[in-house]
Amino acid sequence: MTELAAPWYATATFWTITVAAIATLLGGGLGGAWLTNKYANPKRKLQYAWLKNVSLLNTAQSATSTLHVQHGGNALRNPRLVDVMLQNPGKKAITASSFHNGDSIKIDLAANVLEVLEIKTQPTTAIAPPVSINGKFVEIAPCLISGGQYVTYSVLVDGDARNPSLRSPLEDIEPEETEFASGRERGRNIVSTAVIAINVLVLSLLSTLAFLAYSEAKVQRAEARTAYEAVEEAQEQAKRSGEVTAALCREMGRSNASDRTIVRTFCQIVEDDPKRKGP
Repeated sequence: MTELAAPWYATATFWTITVAAIATLLGGGLGGAWLTNKYANPKRKLQYAWLKNVSLLNTAQSATSTLHVQHGGNALRNPRLVDVMLQNPGKKAITASSFHNGDSIKIDLAANVLEVLEIKTQPTTAIAPPVSINGKFVEIAPCLISGGQYVTYSVLVDGDARNPSLRSPLEDIEPEETEFASGRERGRNIVSTAVIAINVLVLSLLSTLAFLAYSEAKVQRAEARTAYEAVEEAQEQAKRSGEVTAALCREMGRSNASDRTIVRTFCQIVEDDPKRKGP
């Protein structure tokens, strides 16, 4: 009896493709939701970096040198220039309300702070947070630090300034010491991240296609084996049918002449019947 082909929705290939498509959609949807949430609600950060900490005098020759540095009429024993950078790397601004109890950010330079010589900010349209001096601290009162803004303070100190540090009162914003990256370097980092993301996406797509090709080949092998087994079974049935017919003819051949004529005619018809022959 000839078996009817399975409906298209019952094939392994259909379900393999369907499951892969659903998995891809779910993965893309979850990934899209995660990215949307990440960029719609970015985590605020405050990064800082020590860009420069250099002596204004040659320490080895300071005892014999006639060169002296004064500030406000007072001679400095170990004048140094310290540059510190603050950066808000996110898109969301840090506002004055983020400062707990209105406390200031304190930059501890571990030396007597004499003067803030220069303040630079990028972008130039942003307002640079004002600072005040309190002993060995440079203090930044509650203010606005725009998203993507970074500020550099050049500070004159008198002392070793060996272990500068930063104390932050910002709520839910963890300060992070980092290496300063210029605009060009940040651009290269963004490009590198994009290239990595594209490579991951391409590899994922290739893996999915390879899986689908493997599944299709596996299904085709299974179908070919089923067809081969069906052919073998049909041949075996034809062989058994021939053996039964031959035995019947031999048995009936032992009858009288009239019966043998009938038997020969019957056997000839059976032998000529194409349906009896195997494929």
